[in-house]
Amino acid sequence: MVELMTVLSQVVVPLVVSLLACILVLGRVYVRTLKPLVEQVQTIQYEASKAIKTGMSAMGDKGKQVQQDGALEKMVAKDILDQFPEIEIILGLVSPQTAEAIREHPERAMRLLDRYKDIIPLLTGGAAAKQQITYEF
Repeated sequence: MVELMTVLSQVVVPLVVSLLACILVLGRVYVRTLKPLVEQVQTIQYEASKAIKTGMSAMGDKGKQVQQDGALEKMVAKDILDQFPEIEIILGLVSPQTAEAIREHPERAMRLLDRYKDIIPLLTGGAAAKQQITYEF
């Protein structure tokens, strides 16, 4: 038992004291160097979080606006299809599936109309159809 007490007093106690001293030194190092860095990182994280929330909010607002614009565009395109029966003639020139898709999504048809505006008069016999397209071989 005496030997155990001697070993404890000669080995373990100095080891524990050394560990406590290291912990104190590391604590001081943390307070002097790492703590300001941790605080800077926390500040940056807080500012980034605020910026992300602001961006997400703006994206949500923009998404709502896009939905509202899309709904309005669809209503206007449907009104145009309803007011001009000549459009049904054009729909008769395409497949039934295409005509049904245009009736279901008239706003898309308006975008396509802009793309194919030069071809439609040729198909319907309009003023542009009187111009003959000649091909030279």
